[in-house]
Amino acid sequence: MGLKKAVLIVGGTSDIGQAICRRFSQSTLPLIMTYQKNRKVALSVKKSLKQEGRHCEVLRCDISHKKSIKTLFSRIRLLGFRVHVLVINAGVKDDKLAVQMDAHSWRSVMRVNVDGAFHCIQACLPGMIAKKSGAIVNVSSIAAISGQVGQANYCASKGAVISLTRSLARELGPKNIRVNCVAPGYVESGMIQELKADPDLSDYFNGIISTMCSLRRVGEPDEIANVVFFLASKQSSYINGQTIIADGGILM
Repeated sequence: MGLKKAVLIVGGTSDIGQAICRRFSQSTLPLIMTYQKNRKVALSVKKSLKQEGRHCEVLRCDISHKKSIKTLFSRIRLLGFRVHVLVINAGVKDDKLAVQMDAHSWRSVMRVNVDGAFHCIQACLPGMIAKKSGAIVNVSSIAAISGQVGQANYCASKGAVISLTRSLARELGPKNIRVNCVAPGYVESGMIQELKADPDLSDYFNGIISTMCSLRRVGEPDEIANVVFFLASKQSSYINGQTIIADGGILM
């Protein structure tokens, strides 16, 4: 018997990651999610899905290390699965002004956001190419397009993800493998709650939302998850190489 098709969510413990896992758990394909450090949250996601009658495999992976990615895909095969849908949601930040940014701050972000994303995609390609079928969805950020002070490393890394998406879409499209990207704006999360609670930053943040965002609100994780799911589904079968901006109308 051959390997069964599955969905792999790389980075499932963030607010957006959890929402993506919940959305894909409603599909017919088996679900696998990864975490790096937050095992407690990963197991909590698995438990909540189990209570709803849905199953999710939870595997640890540090995508900044190629060996860890190799181990991840070996374990997936041992479970009897091959990756048919890949979502790269893992990402890190290390904010500093450019003049203060050292080599470690630059490389640590690139190692996860760019190198890790590419190596995960590379690991799943042999199976997708063999079957001439698959969908890959990368998660970038509007920061890649607009830029942000103190985030030269993060913005550059997420811009690279958009370029990677376009290049791979051209390369893999003839093999019936689609590659697309989502660039979220401000989305409800622990970090946003901290901004709102900080007296030095709350007025600045609220000003951005009230003047720059045409919907006058932050997004919900489920709203980003719906876009990711759409790009991975047959409903978007003629969409390839695109970056969908989901920011409530900040960038227009």
